[in-house]
Amino acid sequence: MAKVEEKLARIPDAPGVYLMKDAAESVIYVGKAVSLRNRVRSYFARTTTDTRPAALHLSSKTADIEFIVTRNENEAFILENNLIKKFKPRYNIRLRDDKNFLSLKVDFSHDFPAVVPVRRMRKDGAAYFGPYTSSMAIRSTLRFLRTVVPFRVCSDGEFRNRARPCIQYQIKRCSAPCCGLIGKEEYRADLDVALRVLRGEVAPLQKELRGRMKDASDKMDYESALRFRDQIRNLERFTATQKVEVVRFDDADVVGVCTEGGVSEVAVLFFREGKLISSSPFAFEHELGPEELLSQFVLRYYGERRHVPREIFLPFAIADMKEVEGFLKERRGGGVSLKVPRRGDAVRLLDMAQENARLTLRASRGVKQIAAGIAESLRQTLGLTGAPLRIEGVDISNTRGNEAVGSIVHFKEGEPLKSRYRRFRIKTVTGSDDYAMMREVLVRRFRRGREEEKLPDLLLVDGGKGQVSIAVRAAAEVGVESVDIIGMAKGATRARAVVGGGTRSDMIYMPGRSRAVELPAGSGELHLLQRVRDEAHRFAVAYHRKLRGKETLSSPLDGVSGLGAMRRRQLLAHFGGARGLKALSIEEIANVPGIGPVLAGRIYSALHDR
Repeated sequence: MAKVEEKLARIPDAPGVYLMKDAAESVIYVGKAVSLRNRVRSYFARTTTDTRPAALHLSSKTADIEFIVTRNENEAFILENNLIKKFKPRYNIRLRDDKNFLSLKVDFSHDFPAVVPVRRMRKDGAAYFGPYTSSMAIRSTLRFLRTVVPFRVCSDGEFRNRARPCIQYQIKRCSAPCCGLIGKEEYRADLDVALRVLRGEVAPLQKELRGRMKDASDKMDYESALRFRDQIRNLERFTATQKVEVVRFDDADVVGVCTEGGVSEVAVLFFREGKLISSSPFAFEHELGPEELLSQFVLRYYGERRHVPREIFLPFAIADMKEVEGFLKERRGGGVSLKVPRRGDAVRLLDMAQENARLTLRASRGVKQIAAGIAESLRQTLGLTGAPLRIEGVDISNTRGNEAVGSIVHFKEGEPLKSRYRRFRIKTVTGSDDYAMMREVLVRRFRRGREEEKLPDLLLVDGGKGQVSIAVRAAAEVGVESVDIIGMAKGATRARAVVGGGTRSDMIYMPGRSRAVELPAGSGELHLLQRVRDEAHRFAVAYHRKLRGKETLSSPLDGVSGLGAMRRRQLLAHFGGARGLKALSIEEIANVPGIGPVLAGRIYSALHDR
């Protein structure tokens, strides 16, 4: 605490950013302030009026404070945003839920830019539109845009290697720039129409297209006039599908917030051209007060590469409203207003956003409650030491022992957590010994998990008593005792009363039990374990196939010293592959220009020593 008091005594009265650190010197909070002295001292004042939950935690957990002075408030906002991304402090919110949303990317560095869905917005000079709440939404948007104007959605690799127009050109969804059937300027003009629709500029675009249609008709260019007419009709159909319309909100976002038990949901409604065009939900677990949560959300959300609208409606005021407005004006390059509406249409729309946030939060909490109920039921039914909210599944995949691999998948509260998936290449086992392979994978997994303190509540192995026994031995070998272990395998065939034979139900095998447990068919408990088992199998097989594919594509000449990739391909192509080359003598290979007797000897040995 002496270090904190020393820093408080000399902290400047200037705008900037402060970093609070715990005893382990980890950054636990990053904040910005118009006056660093006033803001930071308020956390530790004995008579403070700051009742935020985070402030109470921070004052007791902070062992050191660093600060960075900036020239103005806008620089402080930008620096705070960057430092939060870098350190990911515990007491700052993170927009981690947004990473899964799709956006549309247009890379203008390409002569003929494609419009492609991406998961992450990057600072690469491209334009991004979104995010969209589902892949269905982004597909329907692309499908509609391509009925207005044709443009490409293929990858750059496909674009470079295309020799003739694809089927998208035939159905008039692409203008085939890959084959030179449209010029750069004409393609960019078509693409600009699509981008204006994405920006919400539908009404002025319709007016402009009507003018173009009339000019084309006056010039008796009826083919162009027909194309403009079709574009106008498609845009009219698009605007007719909009259900929520508030004429004066031509470029506005409406933000709703709902908090229950330390979990908050933020819902953002996007209004363009007076119409509700999309919405996005964001969930947070935090220890912040509602005002600070909303303030951090606005700064983090609009601090990313997103469109900043003219108006942003909030359910309540946030700290530093004017300073935040200044930051957003700089990001937008124009006027921005943060408003807390009290009457009129804005209040109605704010109620809609609040209701969206509330319903989404209730739905997500309901899913978690269902997962918790299933976990508790598994605990009671199988006699586990605890409710398995975190379950890992393990599986082995190999072909007669070749390219053997193992997989670990991780489920948290009933849903796959792919950041915790792991793949293993078998290193110590030769031949097709599945038990030894599983032991190797689990020993490596348990050792790593024990070091990182990241072990699951329950481990599910694909197999019966033998596999369970191996898993128990692997855990004992590493000294892991906190993980419950079960296996899942098909039981005896049960007769069916219909034509088609019998069915084999999945049975649960547990250490120390002679008889397997059969969970009720169709139950949530069985369904969850089957999902974990099947996902582990899918993940292992996918990795195994990838390695087998690489082995299939390999050549006996790979690794021959002095033989480059281009020369190797030329040799194989000229002599009809490795078989044709193998039929040659060393002297015949040496006669090939650029090979010589030394390299010919190496090639001959590589072909005949396999």
